[in-house]
Amino acid sequence: MTFLRTFSILTLLFAASALHAVNQDTESKTIQDGVYTQAQAARGSKLWQNICGECHVGDEFVGEAYMGSWSNVPVAELFDLITVTMPEDNPGSLLDAEYAAVIAYVLSLNGLPPGEDELPAAYEALQEILIQGPYVQ
Repeated sequence: MTFLRTFSILTLLFAASALHAVNQDTESKTIQDGVYTQAQAARGSKLWQNICGECHVGDEFVGEAYMGSWSNVPVAELFDLITVTMPEDNPGSLLDAEYAAVIAYVLSLNGLPPGEDELPAAYEALQEILIQGPYVQ
């Protein structure tokens, strides 16, 4: 083997090894990992009562029937859906932080544990958090 070919193979092996190590270090969180705060869920509860509650009742978003339909999907997808469709009479009218608070409230309704950090209000950060059960029945 020539020096250049050997060098290229070693470089590729090193890069693959480094990429594997990075992927293991940045493993996705799930909603079971305390991805919202109690204060954030409380803000979401107020938003729910004042805005969402006009058309929705909380229990329609609780349990396996609803949450299970989102299993293994990033929270970003749920965030995207509600930001472009809700409230129905004025979609996209809330701040991203308010939409995140509403999602935090829904997570709390499903018995998911709060944590020390608020649920992010950025699509890219929400891509790193997967929806996974179990959920309150």
